[in-house]
Amino acid sequence: LESQERYCGIPPLLRLLAAIATGFSQPLSENHCAAFEQFVLPLLKSPMLRYYHPPLLHCFGRYIDRHPDLCGSLFGALWQFWPRK
Repeated sequence: LESQERYCGIPPLLRLLAAIATGFSQPLSENHCAAFEQFVLPLLKSPMLRYYHPPLLHCFGRYIDRHPDLCGSLFGALWQFWPRK
């Protein structure tokens, strides 16, 4: 329960980020792409991913809708971080 409480703020932040990303112009600026790669993708590493998995997928979708070239970064991160040992 204590671990879950540490991650309880991530889903609302991811939903907010997804809503913001929906309003980004296309294609995304370098800053938006860098933020996706530096702050959003590393969330795949967490052992507590189950607490925020659906909003993380939604956030991925919004970014990919706006900038399909980010698929390479997403698949690279999935390849690197999954499966967890």
